[in-house]
Amino acid sequence: MMLHRRLLVLAGPVLGWIGVSVLVMLLASGLSIALGFSIASLLAAAVASDAPGLARAAMFTLAVLVFRAVAAWLRDTVVVWVGIRIRRRLRGVLLAHLGVLGPEVLTRKRSGELAATIVDGVESLDPYYSRYLPSLIVTILLPITVVAYLWTISPASGIVLLLAAVIATVPGRFLDATLLRRGRERWAQQQRLSADFLDGIQAIPTLRILGATSTVGAALSDRAWGFYRATVAQLRVSLVESGVTGFAVYGGAATATVIAGLGAWRGEITAGEAFVVLLLSREVFRPVNDLGAAWHAGYLGLTAADGIDEFLQTQSTVVFDGDDGAPARQGSAVHFEKINYRYRTAGDERWVLRNVDLEIPGGATVAIVGASGSGKTTTIRLLQRMDDPVDGRILLDGRPLSSFTRDALIDSMAVVSQHSMVFAGTIAENISLGRPDATKAQIEQAAVFAEADEFIRTLPDGYDTVLGEFGAGLSGGQRQRLAIARAVLQDRPLLVLDEATAHLDVRTEAAITRRLSSREGRTTIIITHRLESVQDADAIILLEHGRVAQQGPYEHLRASDAYHRLEEAAR
Repeated sequence: MMLHRRLLVLAGPVLGWIGVSVLVMLLASGLSIALGFSIASLLAAAVASDAPGLARAAMFTLAVLVFRAVAAWLRDTVVVWVGIRIRRRLRGVLLAHLGVLGPEVLTRKRSGELAATIVDGVESLDPYYSRYLPSLIVTILLPITVVAYLWTISPASGIVLLLAAVIATVPGRFLDATLLRRGRERWAQQQRLSADFLDGIQAIPTLRILGATSTVGAALSDRAWGFYRATVAQLRVSLVESGVTGFAVYGGAATATVIAGLGAWRGEITAGEAFVVLLLSREVFRPVNDLGAAWHAGYLGLTAADGIDEFLQTQSTVVFDGDDGAPARQGSAVHFEKINYRYRTAGDERWVLRNVDLEIPGGATVAIVGASGSGKTTTIRLLQRMDDPVDGRILLDGRPLSSFTRDALIDSMAVVSQHSMVFAGTIAENISLGRPDATKAQIEQAAVFAEADEFIRTLPDGYDTVLGEFGAGLSGGQRQRLAIARAVLQDRPLLVLDEATAHLDVRTEAAITRRLSSREGRTTIIITHRLESVQDADAIILLEHGRVAQQGPYEHLRASDAYHRLEEAAR
């Protein structure tokens, strides 16, 4: 029996609906048994030329047929409903965990593999919950009951049916381990194939430039053939099990019917009882057949369960155990106190930040500049708690970051990175993504602030222009301006631009920086490697090799040796 404790726990409240599904299946099976009795009575009355009995049996048979049809419809409806509920619950659990892990999960898993787990993996678990588990319970209860009854009519037929039911269900279980092993190999191949296809589709422009489409296409073909071979290997085992089950089902029913027929011929049982054995023999194996079909569909989900369980067991390196649910206040200050940080990747434990002390006054616009690898982006990762420092602490609004709940910290800042995502949809939808209740006027005001309104109005449908995936149809600078507008519209206490103006021309970048500096009561941090673009910032902090080399106003830094070294590195 394929019972996976973790999957039963994940089902949660849906287990109650699975119980309802079992009851409805038992009702439908009970009516099928009643139909067998009614048809047996009908045949017995016809053989005996009992016209009144034939009429009663015909009316009863018609009534049972109607009720069985209703029960079958109800069974199928409940199965579909259970499938919908379980898919929604599982995807909710997986997406919630993905939100907890955050971007760091992409350092361990390819996005295509994650998509396969959340989409295909959950989809394949549907029949495990909605069909296999209910069918398993019905198969345990119903055949034993029917065989016990037929035993009272014809003990020999009962013995044959019992042995056939055992042969149909037990030997195949010896193949479960092999089937699951090959199923896991197939699922691993499917995950890799999904990830490779996603990478290939997203990289089409690059592949065409490099002239590498044929090479990647051949690699995808090899991966697809690997998936095919894994599927065929799995089917071979599955077909062996199906053959054993089919032989036992049809052979057992036929043998039991022959035995009952011989008993009627010898006068040991009546013709009506022989008809009962004939018609109920198939009801012994109907749940077995249903279980076999559900088993073949359900074990595909069970092979995906390992990937789902592995994903849910993945723990974030950052634990949010704070209980302060209040976001930072407008104009909050940021303090880095003696921060030391190094990578925790195996084989790479370089120190990235050493003894860093930073103070960003509330309501100020402060720029953090430095050459590539100086630790600029790392400071922002620590501020967002994508990781924690080895030593020291970071204060926001006078409170340690560790005291914030996850939602409170998220609601405290808006972050725009160099590679901000622009989604397929309208421009207005992209700008208002973090604030879906924003009015049209507020959306347009944010676009004006980000120097995006002008180019948006030149588009055919303005703010209603539909963008392709990743903002296809826009330049890199236009996509960045949409991301800045989106962050400004959120109006959170802290705004962080992490190389968010890298693709903008100097004039546009300077205009946005001036507007940011003029905002009252809003703390803004600008990460950049171009010192001249942040001349209007209230203060500039220059990082060098993970340490604070200089800090102060633009004119002060411009005369420093650290600034000249930064200029040399940029040349």
